[in-house]
Amino acid sequence: VSEEVIDTAVRRILRIKLACGLFDRPYTEFRKVDRTHNIEDARTMASECMVLLKNNDNLLPLSKDKRFIAAGPYLRERRSMLGTWAPDGTLEGVPTFLEAIANKVPGKAIVDMDSEWVYNNLPAMSSDADVVVLALGESRRATGEMYSVCDIAISEDQIRLAKQAKLLG
Repeated sequence: VSEEVIDTAVRRILRIKLACGLFDRPYTEFRKVDRTHNIEDARTMASECMVLLKNNDNLLPLSKDKRFIAAGPYLRERRSMLGTWAPDGTLEGVPTFLEAIANKVPGKAIVDMDSEWVYNNLPAMSSDADVVVLALGESRRATGEMYSVCDIAISEDQIRLAKQAKLLG
């Protein structure tokens, strides 16, 4: 990229900042936000935009009498569930994947081990379960200010875990 292209891009950003008054008031006051309404809207939007691509044998929703194995690197993760763009968010109201699924299927055995242990022992454990539920995804450190990835695919370890679970049928 030429220096001229960079200078043009920087000038555009500086013009916008000047127009917004950021040079007169570079720091704004912190405002407390009541997120109750935002959370309700987010839940509504999430429920309206979910798409189930395939539901073989009517597996979902999980029956309350099904026993399942929950595994994956994001079972206990809160910060990544909150997301990168929530710098003022608090983790108290963010359930882990494991907590959320355990609340939906009370009283059923959940095997909660780290991914490597599960990968090595999943075949032996599968006789005790009807379903394997995997908590896969990306870290909050994969996106946002100062972070980015060139490849949005999940990690090789997570793919390996998913393939192992698939082998169980």
